[in-house]
Amino acid sequence: MQTVWSVIVVPLALLLTAVMSTISVLGSPFPGGRRWQQVCARLWARWLLGLAGIRVRARGLERIDPCQPYVFVANHQSYSDIWALFAALPREFCFVAKASLFRWPFIGWHLRRSGTISIDRGGMKETYRALLAAGETIRGGQSVVIFPEGTRSVTGEIGPFKRGSLLVAVKAGVPIVPVTITGSRRCLPKGSCLMRPGTIEVIFSDPIPWGSNGQAGRGLNEAARAAILANYAER
Repeated sequence: MQTVWSVIVVPLALLLTAVMSTISVLGSPFPGGRRWQQVCARLWARWLLGLAGIRVRARGLERIDPCQPYVFVANHQSYSDIWALFAALPREFCFVAKASLFRWPFIGWHLRRSGTISIDRGGMKETYRALLAAGETIRGGQSVVIFPEGTRSVTGEIGPFKRGSLLVAVKAGVPIVPVTITGSRRCLPKGSCLMRPGTIEVIFSDPIPWGSNGQAGRGLNEAARAAILANYAER
């Protein structure tokens, strides 16, 4: 039954992605284009979650100052993490995403026009440039979401954070908010297109001031990862 359901849902999800990406790109050159693209992304995410029968519960939003830009640091289990963050986080933000996604049709066009920051895993120099670009985005008042593990987990375990992945918070001088995502791997495992109904929980921890663990990225990495692990309930 689940396979039959996915055979129906997956083509609809792909069609929805193509349509919403096109609408997003068409509206991007006009005044307020970035805000329009945020609206399109949120609608896309909510409709995908609805198609898949996935509910999202958010906890800890009261810890976030709506006037303060942040670096949101989340564990990464599934592509559905992206949908859940759009549904859970009621403010404008952009992702730091791997460069290969920008080559995809439709969704890649949206990423290029929406301010998403491309990060190339090919070398430290390219990564450093991407993180500096993210810092400029934050100084302009927009928050950024980073998956510091660098890729989705296959086993469900939270992997080590990439070295220097939180350098952007140091460069921008803004707090880090650790975000724990649970349940997404059950709904859409890595390497599978079978979407399963379920509940994804998104838990926002207390912000960590960037200077509280020293300016070296290692201390921030450890503090953010520890906060995420403390709320992690995936089995």
